[in-house]
Amino acid sequence: MHNLRQANGAPIRSVLNDIKVKTVLNNLITKQVTVPHLRGVQEVIMVSDASSFKVVAYDLLTSEKDEVNMLFTEEERGWSSGLRELTAVKKAVDMWFVTKKVTNKHVYWCNDSTNVVAFLTKGSGLPHVQKMIFDIAKKLQQLKVVISPIHLSRTDERIQVADERSKV
Repeated sequence: MHNLRQANGAPIRSVLNDIKVKTVLNNLITKQVTVPHLRGVQEVIMVSDASSFKVVAYDLLTSEKDEVNMLFTEEERGWSSGLRELTAVKKAVDMWFVTKKVTNKHVYWCNDSTNVVAFLTKGSGLPHVQKMIFDIAKKLQQLKVVISPIHLSRTDERIQVADERSKV
């Protein structure tokens, strides 16, 4: 069974993992680790939001509230909201790739974009989006990081915190 969970360094998803993901965010903004341990690696809960000019992503479980806090380039500002939200993931992964700060972890990535969940689980038919997804996946594999995207409502308190920070 252990060997089945390892496939090119990536775990094989199962219904059991999905059930556990549902238990990740039981409490509203929490400082306690509430994530059940999967595969013996540490978990990270990232929350992100992208405004029309800035991206913010923060780790819900640590005091580092603005792990990614970057302005969009002029070109990125013209992109669709879904692509800007995916760019939040890319910018975080790019930073982790350089700093090696996040390695061998399971990251639950929360945002209010159904597009990001679809992009990270199914890919995209658009070549420029698929290229970004592939770059993210390649770096995640080298970092031994698995991302499980979670869609949260815009009214969720965690998303509202990220939304406020992306507009400041």
